[in-house]
Amino acid sequence: MRQITITFNKVDKLYLQLYEYIKDEILKQNIKQGEKIPSKRVLAANLNISLNTVITAYELLIDEGYIISKEKQGYFVSNNVFSKQDLNVKYNKEIKKEKEKIDFSTKNIDVTTFPFNNWKKSIKNVLLNDETALINKTVHNGDFELRYEISKHLYENRGMNVDPNQIFLGSSIEYLLELLIPILEIKNIGVENPGYKKMSLIFNNNNINVKPLYLDNEGIIISNNDNIDALYVTPSNQFPTGIKMSLARKNELINFSIKNNVYIIEDDFDSEFRIQNKPLQSIYSLSNRNVVFVSSFTRTISPALRISYMILPLNVSAIYNKRYISYSNTIPTFEQKVLADFIKNGFYIRHINKIKTIYRKKRELIISILEKYPYLFKIYYKNNYLSLIVDIIPKINFSEIKNEFINNRIDIAFLSDYYFNKESNNHLIIGYSGININNIEESIKKVIEIIKGHIS
Repeated sequence: MRQITITFNKVDKLYLQLYEYIKDEILKQNIKQGEKIPSKRVLAANLNISLNTVITAYELLIDEGYIISKEKQGYFVSNNVFSKQDLNVKYNKEIKKEKEKIDFSTKNIDVTTFPFNNWKKSIKNVLLNDETALINKTVHNGDFELRYEISKHLYENRGMNVDPNQIFLGSSIEYLLELLIPILEIKNIGVENPGYKKMSLIFNNNNINVKPLYLDNEGIIISNNDNIDALYVTPSNQFPTGIKMSLARKNELINFSIKNNVYIIEDDFDSEFRIQNKPLQSIYSLSNRNVVFVSSFTRTISPALRISYMILPLNVSAIYNKRYISYSNTIPTFEQKVLADFIKNGFYIRHINKIKTIYRKKRELIISILEKYPYLFKIYYKNNYLSLIVDIIPKINFSEIKNEFINNRIDIAFLSDYYFNKESNNHLIIGYSGININNIEESIKKVIEIIKGHIS
């Protein structure tokens, strides 16, 4: 049993000094796991302090799991204590790895673009005008003020006339759809191929048969022979190809949905980030009879801001309200109030316009670099919003190049990753929403070097 010696200062409470000393000795492994420590009375006598001081320090150590008490045996260091030094080493390694990662994915945002100053202003506005936002609950469909501001934004920027009472807020599109699916009674759903496989996983998890449907240059291809009762589409900016669904195809989908009583789930994926053209008319604005419109703020503001919404047809919203009226909303009231203020004061649209300019510069820089290698790349879909699709012209070994991207911590995907069948092609998807513009040139050149090294 180790002797415990400590020199107390005259500032801090004695029991806290004793607690910190023993804890640090355990974490530094100067006192080993399973080792017995002095009894309360012995330690109090050795250190010339009161018994109550030792009791209080030991109780803190027991509560936090550093030591345990065994009846009639004494106190022992717990066997479940990890070394603080080992934890710090592991933590620092993880942080270092993350900083070195090259992010050409399509799922992240550039943290330097977050509107910190205006977001802080909205936080202050809410705290000054409505302190209860920190403690009050929100109704099941979300804060009315936020729903109103969303409807106003959609009208002014998308030409959509939406009743706030038809808007339903939730922490993610996936969560909202899982509440909606039982109401729509979907059994078979058509999805885009290539497409967003995560949503197909959600459908599969809800016992829905997923039918992949191919695309042409106007969007998803459907026929009356397709045995489906719902469609999931991204018409404004098809993911991952960037195809913009034509007006004729949208009307074709609407006619198909009405004739066959098929619901259309319209995901407004990245529509805010149009490069030059005006916003495309949504399917919902053409006919909301069988159309569910879903969108999210995770891409426009931050993935950490878990606020999404869906707009339901009148008949469906009535059933949804009746079924889920007693449910708690999954978004903190305070966050909803802050976002409502952010949109109301024009911060949101200013933020969108600012990052559109940044993304355009990133895009132009990547294109300018790739165009120097016409023998390596052919660039497709120049009107895609937050990514570029390029064809690698020479023959390459996909497995080897993918492994090398992973080994070099380059997060990048091939178009073939988003097909539901094993369809191979040379199309590389270069996302630029998450990478800092100052790192693009060096990072793209790293990708080019790797590809060059695998040309057969």
